[in-house]
Amino acid sequence: MAESNRPVKASGMGGAPAAPGPAPQAGAKGTIAFVALEFYPATAGGTGILLHHTVASLLRRGYTVLLLVDMQRHEVERIRHEVRLGFVNGDRLAVHLVDDLLVGPAGAALEGVSFADPEQRRSARFALALKALSSTTPIDMVEFYDYCGPAYYSLAEAGQGGMPPVAVRLHNTVELIARRIRSPLDPDRLLQFGMERAAIAGADMLLAPGDAY
Repeated sequence: MAESNRPVKASGMGGAPAAPGPAPQAGAKGTIAFVALEFYPATAGGTGILLHHTVASLLRRGYTVLLLVDMQRHEVERIRHEVRLGFVNGDRLAVHLVDDLLVGPAGAALEGVSFADPEQRRSARFALALKALSSTTPIDMVEFYDYCGPAYYSLAEAGQGGMPPVAVRLHNTVELIARRIRSPLDPDRLLQFGMERAAIAGADMLLAPGDAY
């Protein structure tokens, strides 16, 4: 794992809209954020299962964990009021919905902006939401999934300061899937391929299952 070249902020926890969870106890080792579309068992999906176990491990070790999610509100509420209670040190877990963080001035930058691809818009929304969250909650590292390059705009914002170090977890990119199944080239996918490549190239850290990957 490569070390970040950007300064790491001190750990802590601040307020956020829509009651994401209780404030963490003093003495936490650090604050790790995860950008996600899935979290088991509130949603289906293998990535959500992996994230569930990763979060459980970090909580047991005394870290504070933030989930920055683009999900249905009822799924978020299930994580907050049901799933979280099953974790050791579950009081150190807070869940932040992108829609809530983009209410008001934080989301104004997207007004009237058109995007060529829905995943490009999602990446921009994640970046603005992460910036809003970081302004009130010091974060030591944020982890993105690789699929469709959601970290793209957050890495672009990082050059202007105020963003935590970015890690990208290698899971399966849409380009890798397309190559493996030898699907016909879809021109609309080229933007997603480019965002994936840029996010992997620009990340402060890459997380992989092993050297062979």
